[in-house]
Amino acid sequence: MKKLDLSNIEAMEPTSRDRITAGGYIVRVIDVVDNEDRNFLWLVFDIAEGEKKGFYTNDANKEYFANKPNKHGILLSYNPDMSDKAKGMLKGKLKRFTDYNQGFDAEAAWDACKPELFVGKVMGLAAGMEEYVYEGRDDGKWHKGESIDWFHARWYSPDYIRDGKFKVPETIELDEIDKAKLELSGSGASVSDVYDDIPFE
Repeated sequence: MKKLDLSNIEAMEPTSRDRITAGGYIVRVIDVVDNEDRNFLWLVFDIAEGEKKGFYTNDANKEYFANKPNKHGILLSYNPDMSDKAKGMLKGKLKRFTDYNQGFDAEAAWDACKPELFVGKVMGLAAGMEEYVYEGRDDGKWHKGESIDWFHARWYSPDYIRDGKFKVPETIELDEIDKAKLELSGSGASVSDVYDDIPFE
């Protein structure tokens, strides 16, 4: 091997991946992913201001989040068969994009089938956390984790986020099936054993 001088380098402890936690964020649309087969699209965003600015596209995270619009995107459906209530909610979201981005007419862009016009537009989102279970790499057991829940985020103007005038949604807890997985796994059962012992999945 070749000698590497570490004499002037400060030692650092290994850390887990930086993450987004519950709170209010100003986001900016950076891309559009259109799924025409399923009649919806993702407005992919990144954090536009604050301590987490550029979180999804910085050097540490961009590879992990590439091609994962569901991890940092706003889902908008254009399914012609959706209910009038769903259409009304969609129209409400478009109105907020218009209200929060001076000179932009979101509904006109939508009617013209030009979702790319949303790129560069901002929105305030207050998001809570969502619990999930995952299989441990080393022990083969189920463990509980938490991730940011953008899907159920509340929409605010960017100024409301800056001024702290937002309410963070409550954490979405595990369902009964996932709770059972953890309970069985905690008793020493492996992931495969857990599947065998849960009759309702």
